[in-house]
Amino acid sequence: MSYDFNNADHQQNGFDLIPAGTIVPLVMNIRPGGAGEGGWMKASQNSDAEMLDCEFVVESGPYAKRKLWQFMVLSGGKLNDKGDSIAGNISRSTLRAILESARNIMPDDMGDTAMRSRCVNGWQDFCGIVFLAKIGVEKDKTGQYGDKNKIATVITPDMKDYSDGGQSAN
Repeated sequence: MSYDFNNADHQQNGFDLIPAGTIVPLVMNIRPGGAGEGGWMKASQNSDAEMLDCEFVVESGPYAKRKLWQFMVLSGGKLNDKGDSIAGNISRSTLRAILESARNIMPDDMGDTAMRSRCVNGWQDFCGIVFLAKIGVEKDKTGQYGDKNKIATVITPDMKDYSDGGQSAN
């Protein structure tokens, strides 16, 4: 069978990065990697780390449908003096902030309702969750790849940008 591409659109030159400091609503999804309970984790090729392979899609606004990807290490890798995964602790803090942003929970609220709202039944509960985030730019240190967007900060209800839906940002 033959295919005619003469009427296909011209190739796009890619996208400029979302400017650092821009606040956007993101939809989170996890791309299962076949490791860990239920196959939700991805195993590192270079260490004993296991991580979530996360894809984030800008839900609305001028950058709607733009995507960024981040790994969230949950176990393994470098350990602190207590034997806990350093990256795992950072990732768990980020996941907590995502729940607080999505479910409108003040970070210092330790009431029963807030504590229940920070619990999930499994990694699938993060798929489709919508939260606010401030975008950052990660510079490529190798020179092989272009710079890329990343989540700099999850915006939680105790932050000014949460109450105005990020409208005061860039």
